Amino acid sequence: MKEAVQQPVVKVLMVENPEHLQMVESKLQKQLEGQLSVMRSKPFFLEFTEAGVTKGTSLNQLIQKLGIKREEVIAMGDSYNDQAMIEFAGLGVAMGNAPDDIKEIANYVTDTNMNDGVAKVVEKFVLKKEALV
Repeated sequence: MKEAVQQPVVKVLMVENPEHLQMVESKLQKQLEGQLSVMRSKPFFLEFTEAGVTKGTSLNQLIQKLGIKREEVIAMGDSYNDQAMIEFAGLGVAMGNAPDDIKEIANYVTDTNMNDGVAKVVEKFVLKKEALV
């Protein structure tokens, strides 16, 4: 395997039935604390990334390079791996199909992915007109 992997590993994804992942997730979070971030991105996906590396920290690096203020950023997400990004952004948006605890941390909840939730946010907050229903 070492010969096949020529670049640093950014993310490892474990795919398993949701019931099994639920049992394994907290155990792995404790075992790998400080070494890797362990989080669920979908009921059947468990993601492993470098400790402290999240979509929120990546977004922070990007806006610093681009000279954009945090308050000028809209971030939208529909899963647990989007939480740090939603919390970081000036306007954190949860999609209508996001888990309830992600919706709770968001500043705004839009429609689902399948019902043009992203377009509705762009129309409302960027173009400053109400989204079409």
